[in-house]
Amino acid sequence: MTVLADWLLKTGRRDSSLESIAVSSKPRILVLAGIGDARDLCKRLASKGQFEVFASLAGRVADPKPYPAILRTGGFGDAKGLAKFLHAEKISLLVDCTHPFAVGISRNACTAIQMTGIPLARFERPPWIPRLNDQWLEFPDLERAIEALPGNSTVFAPLGKGKAHSLVTRCALKDARIHLIIRTIVPVKMDPVPANVRFVAVRPPYSRAQDRKLFQESRVTCLLCRNSGADIGRIKLDAAADLKLPVHMISQPDPLPLPPASASFTEIGALETWIYSHRTGDSRLN
Repeated sequence: MTVLADWLLKTGRRDSSLESIAVSSKPRILVLAGIGDARDLCKRLASKGQFEVFASLAGRVADPKPYPAILRTGGFGDAKGLAKFLHAEKISLLVDCTHPFAVGISRNACTAIQMTGIPLARFERPPWIPRLNDQWLEFPDLERAIEALPGNSTVFAPLGKGKAHSLVTRCALKDARIHLIIRTIVPVKMDPVPANVRFVAVRPPYSRAQDRKLFQESRVTCLLCRNSGADIGRIKLDAAADLKLPVHMISQPDPLPLPPASASFTEIGALETWIYSHRTGDSRLN
């Protein structure tokens, strides 16, 4: 029994029948997912039926939106765990379509394909570019962005659950008068919640009008966010520009060097085209 089949049996998942997994002769693609672009890619690949598509999520969201793929949640532990899965499931191509700030996952992907010899394709989501009315201050990391926050400010920080505790701690060390409004997709467990911290757990999509209203009612004086790219994420920045609010923007980390026999793309359509064209030239995808 394969690693995936064993995992499906243990968890009771029914994303795809074990029988069809066992007998399928289609090339297999594993998409390291977690952003909307990954779901879009899986949908494109599934619609043509030429590949058996697997999608892997870290598992931070308990009930993620459906994926048109065989879905696996929980991560692989490290590069060796990922390499073991790639080998056991006879994956022909690994696609890194993770968040621009998920550097650890991308690093594991690079190491795993060097261990297994399969090709890697990476989607590198382009960062946002400041527009005419944007008031951005750009920083290389969270620590320096926090250090530059004005004292006694009210900061809207849509940084997600993973950064919540460190954000609260660092801001408290910087200036206890800083008020934080932290937006996450899933609720954050923190007991007690400091008096100057407010959590807002809301799933996207968001709207420009809603964000603008939130900023006004909460008397937000500054935004603190990561340059994650994607149109849907720009809404908060447009709302901030409407109100002439400054934004402390954390720049995307530099992409990791690609191993040999790998390729990177900034458009999902171009990545999809490469996957199909690569199939004709690489025996591992045939």
